[in-house]
Formats: sequence, structure tokens, C-alpha cells
Amino acid sequence: MAAEQATIATAQGVFDRSEQIVSYLLEEDHTYLRREMPRLLRLMQRIRREECSLEVRSQLEELIELFNVFQHNEQTHMKREEREIFPGLLDGLAGLSLEQAVQIIGQEHQTFGFMFERFYAMLNVIEAELAHCATYRTLRDGLTSLAQRLKEHIWLEEQLLAALVIFTPAAV
Repeated sequence: MAAEQATIATAQGVFDRSEQIVSYLLEEDHTYLRREMPRLLRLMQRIRREECSLEVRSQLEELIELFNVFQHNEQTHMKREEREIFPGLLDGLAGLSLEQAVQIIGQEHQTFGFMFERFYAMLNVIEAELAHCATYRTLRDGLTSLAQRLKEHIWLEEQLLAALVIFTPAAV
């Protein structure tokens, strides 16, 4: 029964052990985030250098500042997952309760959600002036892809990983 409950099919594949989910999160998602965040920041900086109104330049400065905070927080979050959360979950929660792990990552994920709401609000302000700009469209598409990928990542972490740890035998 436990093995059936621990087997999860997702768009990313079928995971039947918590190790598989952790491996996917680290090898796919964390690698993607470490590559994509600097690329998006470079796009923002490139757009800022292009000719645009003072209002748009101001919004871009604020967007870059907020994205820098997001990138720093996300890097810290990934390091915490890699060094504390995931090893703790895989080692039978030695020194870390499931509730603590879920609470820590849940709070951070909620903050990321608020940041993305602000990103989109800022993009909506500058959309009219920059909609013709290919770099802007690439940035908007990139942020949309990043947001979708983070939603999937959060879902895997908060729902699947927690459920697998509960239902997987102690021999994990």
C-alpha cells in the first residue's frame, strides 16, 4: 500500500521514491534556476540601456532591484534545500521534523509568489511602451516560464516530497 501511495506520475515523469524527486529538483530545477535567473537579469539590464521614457526606466530600475532580491533569496533557498532540507528528509528527518521542513520552504515559497505578483504588476506598467521590443517580449516570456517552473517545483516539494517521506519505509 505504501509503495502505491508513494508512486506519483507528473508531467516531469514518474517518481516512486523521494530520492528521485530530490534528484529531479536538484539536477533539473536548481540547474535551470541557476542558469535562467542571470539570463533574465541581463535582459532587464539590456532593456534599461535602450531608449525608453523616464517612467519606464524608473520601473525597470525597481524591477531589477526586486529581481536581485529574488535571485539572492532563491539562491539562499536552494542552498538551504541542498544542505539542510533534502538531506534531512532523506535521512529520516534526523534533526529536522517534517513540519519544520514544510514550514520553512512554505514561507519562502509564499514570499516568491508575492515577488512574482509584483514583477507582473511592474511589467504591466511598461508593457505599452515596450511591447514592440523583442528583448522585452523575451523577458516577459522568460519570467512567465520561470514562474511556471517555480509553481511546478513548489508543488513537487510541498506536496509530493512530504507525502513520499510520510509513506516511504524507513529504509529510504
